[in-house]
Amino acid sequence: MNENKLTEVNVQKQQVQTTEDDFWNLAFETFLPDQNNSADDYYPSEDEFVPYMEDDYLQILYENRPEDKYVPCDPWQDEYDDSFSGQFYETYTCSPHITKHTKAKMTINNFEKGGDGGGPSECDNKYHSNDTPIVALSTGWYDKGKRCHKFIKIHYKGKSVKAKVVDECDSTMGCDKEHGFQPPCPNNVVDGSKAVWKALGVPESDWGEAEVTCFEKGGGGGGPSECDGHYHSDDTLIVALSTRWYNHGQRCFKFININYNGKSVQAMVIDECDSTRGCKDDIVDASKAVWKALQVPKSQWGETSVTWSDA
Repeated sequence: MNENKLTEVNVQKQQVQTTEDDFWNLAFETFLPDQNNSADDYYPSEDEFVPYMEDDYLQILYENRPEDKYVPCDPWQDEYDDSFSGQFYETYTCSPHITKHTKAKMTINNFEKGGDGGGPSECDNKYHSNDTPIVALSTGWYDKGKRCHKFIKIHYKGKSVKAKVVDECDSTMGCDKEHGFQPPCPNNVVDGSKAVWKALGVPESDWGEAEVTCFEKGGGGGGPSECDGHYHSDDTLIVALSTRWYNHGQRCFKFININYNGKSVQAMVIDECDSTRGCKDDIVDASKAVWKALQVPKSQWGETSVTWSDA
């Protein structure tokens, strides 16, 4: 028997922090009128320093940061508080594997010029109306622009909406003018326009962050199956296996027994869940017919532990 579990892919993480000393050192280096003076000799007055309290000094910190660090975002506690608060942020180069029911965190973004989304959209270098259902995806899901102008379907509490991918929610960079001084994006984000939130029936008072599921138009598996180059019906008992179990196609069209909570089903292997592109090495990625046959409650579809063996 092979014990396996559908789980999120491990991601490379980088913890980053800038300290209060880093800030003041850079600030004095930048604003001292006479380079012969030391920080002890010159302390900028409130009137002199206030113009640099936001975008400019953050950009200074960003441009002067060590290569393995990022500056913190929104360090000022309020408009009148000059205390500096360093923050830790994790960066990601990949996102969780896409399944039939990919779990995601939906946030709200302003895609119009001057909005908190920063610069123009990555896909077409343009700004977009917030009244159209559009999204930005975390770096891994954005996949170097391969999902640009494609549609995904987003589900939330019984409602769904199709939205076009127009931008990247950058999981590798942040805290600069280009990114609206926002932190690096988590690796599981669907950043939607207000039109998306409206279509899902979310009360405006709750806009900001919600747990959703989503997948690409035509299915969450991406391209056609590796075994035969065809698409297959979700109403048939079929699975994709992690790369090592797929074993260079040696299990193509063979059946495996899947066991769950006293139930079992035979399903045919028709695809690879590519572990070189984010899929973990212990995945059985199954059609909805398999979930039904195992009598898993629909509310629990998406991830569960099973055992399997060759039939």
